[in-house]
Amino acid sequence: EEEQRKKEEEERRKKAEEERKRWEEEERKRKEEEIRKKQEQEERKRKEEAERKQKEEEERRKEEEEERKRMEEEEKIRQEEERKRKEEEEKQREIEKALAAAEREKREAERKRKAEERKRKEE
Repeated sequence: EEEQRKKEEEERRKKAEEERKRWEEEERKRKEEEIRKKQEQEERKRKEEAERKQKEEEERRKEEEEERKRMEEEEKIRQEEERKRKEEEEKQREIEKALAAAEREKREAERKRKAEERKRKEE
């Protein structure tokens, strides 16, 4: 009976030890799985962050390029308007010169006509 009891106790002890080892192995695997999942999640987050930053950088570059092109276009328009304004001013000066010359010629012709008239009257 004592022998039987010791045998049963030994069996229970062995079973308890096996159960403990099985539980420890499951716990170890569970923790490894948790760590693996956590690492995967962190890697995914890191990739998403890198992609987000890359997209932001591309968007920023695109906006800068568009702004540069817009400013170049505005500068071209401004230069063209300035060129046209100067052309118009030059045309206006030419017209004014021509008018002034015509006025001088008219006065000169009038002066000559009056001089001729005086000359005729004196004769």
